[in-house]
Amino acid sequence: MKSFKLVLRLLILIFTCVSVAQAQSDLSYQMKAESQRFDIEAQALKLGLNAYERVTGIKLEYPDEIVEEKKTNGIQGTNTPAQALEKILSGTGLSYTINAKGAVVLQKVEEEKVTERPAIELQKTVVTATKTAHSLGDVPIGITVITREELEAANIHNLAEALRMVPGLYQLGKGVKIHGLNIDHTSLLIDGQKQYKCPGRMPIFNRYPIEMIERIEIKKGASSVLSGSETSGGVIHVITKSAPEKPTFSASTGFGSHGKQVHHAGGGSKIDKFGYQIDYSHNKYHGIDPDDEFTYDDVWGSLEYEFTPELKTVLKTSFYNQDSPGWKQRKYSLNSITEWHPDEVSKLVVKGSWLRLILPERGLDLNIYEGETYYNRLIKDRHLATLGYQFHGDYSDNWGEDQYTHNVYFQDEIDLSPFTLLLGARGVDHTWWGSDIFPQAGVLYKLTENLKLRASAERGFKTAKGCKIFPGLKKKWGKWSRSDPDLKPETSWSYQTGVEYQIHKKVLTTLSLFRNDLEDMVGTIKTTETHKGKPVYLITNIGKVRTQGGEFEVIIQFTDNLSGRLGYYFLDTEDRETGKELIYDPEHMANFVLDYRVPGFGLGINLRGEYVGERYTDSNNTEKLNGYFLAHAKITKDITKNLEAFLEVENIFDKKYEEYDEMPGTEVFGGVNLRF
Repeated sequence: MKSFKLVLRLLILIFTCVSVAQAQSDLSYQMKAESQRFDIEAQALKLGLNAYERVTGIKLEYPDEIVEEKKTNGIQGTNTPAQALEKILSGTGLSYTINAKGAVVLQKVEEEKVTERPAIELQKTVVTATKTAHSLGDVPIGITVITREELEAANIHNLAEALRMVPGLYQLGKGVKIHGLNIDHTSLLIDGQKQYKCPGRMPIFNRYPIEMIERIEIKKGASSVLSGSETSGGVIHVITKSAPEKPTFSASTGFGSHGKQVHHAGGGSKIDKFGYQIDYSHNKYHGIDPDDEFTYDDVWGSLEYEFTPELKTVLKTSFYNQDSPGWKQRKYSLNSITEWHPDEVSKLVVKGSWLRLILPERGLDLNIYEGETYYNRLIKDRHLATLGYQFHGDYSDNWGEDQYTHNVYFQDEIDLSPFTLLLGARGVDHTWWGSDIFPQAGVLYKLTENLKLRASAERGFKTAKGCKIFPGLKKKWGKWSRSDPDLKPETSWSYQTGVEYQIHKKVLTTLSLFRNDLEDMVGTIKTTETHKGKPVYLITNIGKVRTQGGEFEVIIQFTDNLSGRLGYYFLDTEDRETGKELIYDPEHMANFVLDYRVPGFGLGINLRGEYVGERYTDSNNTEKLNGYFLAHAKITKDITKNLEAFLEVENIFDKKYEEYDEMPGTEVFGGVNLRF
């Protein structure tokens, strides 16, 4: 009898072990089975895990406290369930295991594994390139992403500072030139809303504090298919913060050379399905001349409501007031975004925005309205199609001609692994110059997971703004001017090709070549006509330009606490009418960044250098500005868990250089950040 009981127990034990092994084996096979299409956007980790369960049918087990306040970069594209879950958990400090019951259980990663960082997070989510959420490494078109974590690590204070980290961008005055095209060929988007610029100006980049920024996406080259006019150079897209899951508050204050003051306060929270985020900033600075002091104040607000997990509405609003000698302006804006996910493979977005710009000294009161709706859908696990309509209208009482455009666009991302093809086009109907079509094509070829090739071509356009389109004779910028009734939009072709190679998990290199051909450039010419004894100028199409060059960047994570990046940019430009080089376009530019964290001491050190080569200042190429190299340093120190002090020195070696005017020498700026 004892022998029988022993045998019975052994049989039960064997059966149990076999059952457990079979359960683990079945689930392990399911996790690594045939790949599926995932389209899970960056969001709270718990919501991302819920979406993963719906797509795969695999139940995840975890205590709620280990996912609270964590976010995921999401997952897009074709992956096995195992690959998808690993990417969703990337950077969260969590991993998964299959337990004896055959269940997928989430668990915390050992501390030493959490602190290990790759050279670059290729799973960063981007939307600017295609209007569909993608991992950075899977985007068919070259794009640069700067995350909030990277901004904080480098102690960046505003958007202008962040853009200096990117090769191919040249900050001139208050604008940014991309790949040699003028600043009015680059558009700044805030949550998809285009920020108005005229005449020949861009929004002031240093007015956007990092406290409001979630990430920055930069697409170089023509972007007209999805972003419309004024994007022949490229697009800088700022995605602002969403409402935090728990109450947060931050405040900072800083003082520095030349009367510089920067103050900020903001906070937000979620209450059930309602969320909010509010930020205020005040800036003051006078540069070399104390009489040139300017101040500007910003208020940013975000309200959101989640009707269901599939339906969400966000309302973004802002007010901006600038007061400086000879240039005062006020700006008001509203931006409404509603997203609906009817199922796991489609998304509908409806957007509406209003922006009012007032320049009292120029007599300008302009209202800009935009409406857009687009629909994404995955078709047969191969085609990710986007179809959209956009309306844009500029209306001014006393500055120029009202104008509006109707736009229809489509795009298809075709998965032909290891190739991804991108085809698209925008049809435009404009009140002033009529109709046209602007196509786009791109390809991504993954030779391996670490080696990728990209190539793209796109036709872009820039419509003359209302300040350059008006009936009759008007005094503009101190000159009597009239608009050419046959004025055409500027059009361009942009070509890019590049290679991305992750040599090691801590070393990423990119190399790209580009060319832009722009026709019907709008300018001003002097006529033989006079008015009140003064010459009359004609705003018309005056010529063609070409820019071409290349850029190289390497990003290295030397250790868990030391990282760096090095970039180089070469540019060749030509006015095709005169054969001369374009003005304010340096032939060579380079930059480097080193970031070091002292573990256990709360100390951060950031070193940055930038070189700008010679550039002509006149169209006849007779006068040049000298090249220059600037070095900068920043130090941050944690005082307490919630309080941080910082000190930075710009232009350490007091280099004397010029852009439009003489630039200031060494500048010191310091202050404190408070976060709860």
